[in-house]
Amino acid sequence: MLTEEEQQRFDIDGWVGPYSLLSAEEAHALAPLLQQAYDQTRGFFYPERETLATFYADGGSYYQDSPWFQSLHALSPQLLEVGKRPEIVERIASLLGDDVMLWATICFFQPPGGRLHWHTDNEFHHLQGVSVWMGAANTTPENALKIMPGSHRFPKRPEDYLCTGEETIFSMMEDERALEIARQWWPNADFVRPQIKDGEFIIFNGNLWHGSDNPSKQQRYAMGLRYSPPDQKVRIPMTPWEPTIWDPAQPPTVMVRGEDRYHINRRL
Repeated sequence: MLTEEEQQRFDIDGWVGPYSLLSAEEAHALAPLLQQAYDQTRGFFYPERETLATFYADGGSYYQDSPWFQSLHALSPQLLEVGKRPEIVERIASLLGDDVMLWATICFFQPPGGRLHWHTDNEFHHLQGVSVWMGAANTTPENALKIMPGSHRFPKRPEDYLCTGEETIFSMMEDERALEIARQWWPNADFVRPQIKDGEFIIFNGNLWHGSDNPSKQQRYAMGLRYSPPDQKVRIPMTPWEPTIWDPAQPPTVMVRGEDRYHINRRL
């Protein structure tokens, strides 16, 4: 379980860690499993709104023929077992309560020179929960997730600027530009790079501003996990920012601690 001090730090900064989970060798073995599971999905992209409108006019689900890219726990027993590990789940329970539901397992691979703009996770705009980010292969503090402590309490998110056209994905890749915007709300805003290595993880609020870049010469693999209490209804967003379009299908979830007394989510 998290200590009282760690829980307070999570509330204030929006993240805690890193914590050890796997040896480097065990973590490296996850990388091909993450890639194999991801390759069975429709991939990490958002269709055009016009495409979705046409598709949903027939009453279908965009994911009726292949899984959501965040549902890798439904495709790999080994990845599911990682998401059920007590080293993660018991700490999560300190934040969410006795009943904990796993609803997303994600492969985060980033090629050399790759960059992911500053953002928050759209799903957490609509439900309560927390995220885990764990290094799997070729993870160093220089290419791990970078986060902006306290930004989960800012009145605006990066997506608010992107959806209005005030900023672009490319401008939000620039750390200095993201800080310039953030300092409108909090003059002392800054970002940190948690000292994560392969097999280690952090827990963070999905509404925290975060991004990543990979200055190394090796492809970096990381594993994402997302958890909520079972009274939160999980849906699949089909748009990266508001207004959100939701797919009619629900993703598979797994109770990893406690019980589900609400039965509003699809169980694996």
